[in-house]
Amino acid sequence: MQNTGGTACPALFHIVSLHPQKHTGTAEFGTCSEYFSLGNVSNDGLTMYVADFTGNKPKRVTYRLSQGKLTENGKPVK
Repeated sequence: MQNTGGTACPALFHIVSLHPQKHTGTAEFGTCSEYFSLGNVSNDGLTMYVADFTGNKPKRVTYRLSQGKLTENGKPVK
């Protein structure tokens, strides 16, 4: 799910898991960039790449949801 912000932060994201008995969602995350792509999607989890234009040169931030835990470049997202 994409949260469309304003000009200062056009997009942040939530990953929502839908199950018959229980729906869960992650905390809001992202770099404020609306440019993203999905990597590996499997029963084990989901990988999402988001562009980051802060700093001197663009870079790619990797978000991974696995076993209900969200990480950013391998570190837990709080």
